[in-house]
Amino acid sequence: MDKTPNLGFSLLLPHKFKIIGLSFVVPGIALAVIRFYYGIKLGFLDLKVFALYSKFLDTKLFKVIPNHFSEEIAGILILIGLLFIVFAKEQIENKSIESIRLQSLIISIYINSIVIILSLLLFFGIGFIYVLIINMYSLLIIYLIIFKIKISRYKNSLNQSN
Repeated sequence: MDKTPNLGFSLLLPHKFKIIGLSFVVPGIALAVIRFYYGIKLGFLDLKVFALYSKFLDTKLFKVIPNHFSEEIAGILILIGLLFIVFAKEQIENKSIESIRLQSLIISIYINSIVIILSLLLFFGIGFIYVLIINMYSLLIIYLIIFKIKISRYKNSLNQSN
């Protein structure tokens, strides 16, 4: 007998959020490439923003500061897009898929933790700051890779048994 509690609702998003997620991730990556690879700052993204804390040449607390906002927009688009992709239901969602989700989450946490530990030992200064920036997305990306591999294997096993 299944002793899994029925919460009466699903924490997952509808399947269509995978496409919506992609429509966030793609422009987010494009904006990040424009900003960081090509070094282009789009003028209309020079904004005055409220900062709880800002430290460049001097420290500012609770102030409105000038800021080029492309980095923040790219980061938000990528993060929201990845969240939508990761937490959108599969077309057919069942107990086996739920189990694969949980296994993938646990494995991705282990892998991401190992990467962080190695980063603490091997990266220093600004290099470690870059690792922290990448780490904002790495858990979701690792999870997505593991989940897709496990789903593919699951679907292949179903096709072979039929």
